[in-house]
Amino acid sequence: MESALVLGLLAFATLFVIVDPVGMLPFFISLTQGFSPGDRQYVIRRSTLFATSLLLAFAILGRYIFSVLHFTIYSFEIAGGLLLFAIAFNMLFGETPGSKLTPVDQTELLARREEVGIVPLGMPLLAGPGAISSVVIYAQASEGSLTGSLTLYAAIILVMMVSYLVLHLGLPILDRVGRVGVVAISRVMGLLLAAIAVQFVISGVSGAFGLVIP
Repeated sequence: MESALVLGLLAFATLFVIVDPVGMLPFFISLTQGFSPGDRQYVIRRSTLFATSLLLAFAILGRYIFSVLHFTIYSFEIAGGLLLFAIAFNMLFGETPGSKLTPVDQTELLARREEVGIVPLGMPLLAGPGAISSVVIYAQASEGSLTGSLTLYAAIILVMMVSYLVLHLGLPILDRVGRVGVVAISRVMGLLLAAIAVQFVISGVSGAFGLVIP
């Protein structure tokens, strides 16, 4: 029981640091610019539920998924890095929504609401290669122990509950920062996200080819 509890605490701490819901709050603000409060709440629920489901799926079936499809976590890192870089490019150079939306713009935002809850917020920002690989590793460590597995599942759910609360409570920041502030944050976060994306690709390539990159 004690070892299962220790594993659960380690899994929670690791996932919380990797997911970093506080650090991703500016990304969330930038990606949901122009959304109504109700739409933002919808995106929060959709992204956290998707990320929870994805991490639980890898905790239960991760090693089988990698084995059947014949790919490694390094493939996830490279693909996730390329995806994040494309998003970062749009954040840096893309157009920002106007202060008043036309019916067409509103329709587009509603369509975007469905997308951003899954990609990029649900995956790879909440459930990215680092979180997925950590879950698979801890699942292997708890293999053969029902208590250990249940503790791991509980850790995943708890991390996502905390992430939900952080994003939910962070929404009032939008009103204080204002539209100009959000645009500025979007540009800065786009640059940082691009750096994270490059690091994902470097990590994936170095792991795939056995390179040692400091």
